[in-house]
Amino acid sequence: MVHGTITQNIKASDTLAFRAALDYDKHQGYMTTGADSANDVSLRLSSLFNPNDALSAYFWAQGAGKYGESANLVNKGTNPNTGGFCEMCFLSSNPWNDTRTGKNAGPFGTTAAEANHYTNVIIGGQVDYRFANATLSYLPSYLYLDSRPNYWLSAIESSNIAHYNQFSQELRLTSTDSGPLNWLAGLYYYNMRSYSALALFVNLPFAFNQDSVGANREQGYAAYGQ
Repeated sequence: MVHGTITQNIKASDTLAFRAALDYDKHQGYMTTGADSANDVSLRLSSLFNPNDALSAYFWAQGAGKYGESANLVNKGTNPNTGGFCEMCFLSSNPWNDTRTGKNAGPFGTTAAEANHYTNVIIGGQVDYRFANATLSYLPSYLYLDSRPNYWLSAIESSNIAHYNQFSQELRLTSTDSGPLNWLAGLYYYNMRSYSALALFVNLPFAFNQDSVGANREQGYAAYGQ
């Protein structure tokens, strides 16, 4: 197993600073076929800009990729000797044994460690401007997610696709007066587009989607106050 994290702060000037962080994780699969392994990397970059007492701007971006092998699912709840119900029984004495061989062999292929694919990117920030008795804040964000692992549902090879693009913005005004009355008001907007599919028997000619959302869109607006 290899796991390491590196972080570094960089002072560019009295008003501008950066930070970078890198994380890497690699290990062999925990399951008998080699499934449930990791070869993951993630990175985060951020900056802070304070040109004066009134203005501050913080922006960051992070991304992650997972390129090991997906975890497989194993059968639980069947006595391998009698075929009857047994809540705590596995087909093998080793609960991490995801193979299906001998009398437990399945007709739809040989269980194996299948490639994982996961990519995630998030970008965000916050810009504050301080007035005499209030602070105006702007908070944008963006999310990208693409996940499409292949894995075995015991004896059935499957894939599960999830894809998201999401964008949001918030504008907020908050009181900073030391008096007895505190308040805040703001506007919020988001837009999310996605699609997904869960497919079975993907290694065979008769593969089909058990669940499929070809296109989905969610959009929202809000005004709030307190």
